[in-house]
Amino acid sequence: MFRLLISKILLIMMTCAVIAVSISACSAHKAVGFFHDIFSSINETDIVEGAKDFWSELVESLGNYSITDDDKLIGTRTVDADGYFSGEYYAQCYRQTTKESVFGGTSVHSRDVTVKADIKAVSGDVTVRVRKNDDIFEFKTDSNGKLTQSFNFESGGNYVMLVYDDFSGTVNLSVTEK
Repeated sequence: MFRLLISKILLIMMTCAVIAVSISACSAHKAVGFFHDIFSSINETDIVEGAKDFWSELVESLGNYSITDDDKLIGTRTVDADGYFSGEYYAQCYRQTTKESVFGGTSVHSRDVTVKADIKAVSGDVTVRVRKNDDIFEFKTDSNGKLTQSFNFESGGNYVMLVYDDFSGTVNLSVTEK
């Protein structure tokens, strides 16, 4: 939408430049009326919404650089249509000691999410770490290897991470957006 708007503005500007060359043949009154007609057809709401959409997409794409690349993950991640804020993750581990940013990113929008984990440990430990802007929360599963936590991800950087400490076993992680 924003690209289309920019294209329209550039087309209008080029047309205006061509017309400006021949403006000496027109009266000043007719020229002013012509330019008024052109620029009054531009919808200010479209410009504002286009700029908001562009800014939102830019912020979110920059935040994706903090997410662990698929080929560097221990397991397999599938993401929902909204990008990296929700999806499923499965890993089968043997003596892993590392950190992975599995879901999240930056956004100008708030999001309500639920994090669920089902971890079957043979040995070692896994911590589910949630970063909400500058605040970091760490969670362990219950005695059955289960964890469910809900969060409001406010505008900014929000990530769901796994911290492995010599972990062997399986990890099922899901993040859903309400």
